Amino acid sequence: MNCYKEEYGADADGNRGVTQWECELEDSDKYDICEQLLSLLEDNGCLENDERVYMINPYNDEIIEFTVRASEWLRML
Repeated sequence: MNCYKEEYGADADGNRGVTQWECELEDSDKYDICEQLLSLLEDNGCLENDERVYMINPYNDEIIEFTVRASEWLRML
């Protein structure tokens, strides 16, 4: 997962602004995502077109929710 930290609203007068993290899934996350999707499949018996998966931001340990298209990620296996 790629994560980028940005400061919004910071200015020359010393106002710090708000920290915003942007995170993107990448192909190397496929095993973690597919593991969550397969767990959902076992629990529910089927998968929706779009499912929620959760990843941890390695920089601040926040849990991030992503909505993924299940068929695209499971096809990668």
